[in-house]
Amino acid sequence: MLQLRPFAIRVLARTQNDPLALTSSVRNAAESIDRDLPLFEVSSLYDAIYSDKKVLDAFGALFFAAGVGALLLTMVGLYGIVSFAVASRTREIGVRVALGASRGDIARLVLGQGSKLIGIGTAVGLVIAVGLSHALAAATEFFQPAGVLTYLAIAGALVTTAAAGLVRPVRRALTLAPIDALRRE
Repeated sequence: MLQLRPFAIRVLARTQNDPLALTSSVRNAAESIDRDLPLFEVSSLYDAIYSDKKVLDAFGALFFAAGVGALLLTMVGLYGIVSFAVASRTREIGVRVALGASRGDIARLVLGQGSKLIGIGTAVGLVIAVGLSHALAAATEFFQPAGVLTYLAIAGALVTTAAAGLVRPVRRALTLAPIDALRRE
């Protein structure tokens, strides 16, 4: 004890009655060993666990807020990436329209490219999320991996946002005049 010099030591006492009723007995026993030995934070085991849980709950709320912020940033980024990827094919779309492609063909082209990006990103993201959550659950005893519904809800929000990123480019592609598309380049 003299070499280790711990910051604090917890002493647990099992009792049949109210644990706080033994405070004076435990204090007297500590004073009989060393009069200068302080006794702080006397509480029941339930209260001690609950106070530790409050710290974990605060960290959990902080991580939740950071996760929601990251989700919102991801959604905005997805919108931008999908919109840019589709808009970068303006010249190709103009040539296709000039060669007689129908509105349905153009919509399928734009939606197909965007859907491929969304599908690959969602699949990779889900694999990484499941893998990391199970690794974190194995490393700590307090973390429980999210359920399937949580993964599906988050993936659904991201897919919906990315799909919304396709609406404007599809409308732009459908109203694109071939001569305007060729002038842009």
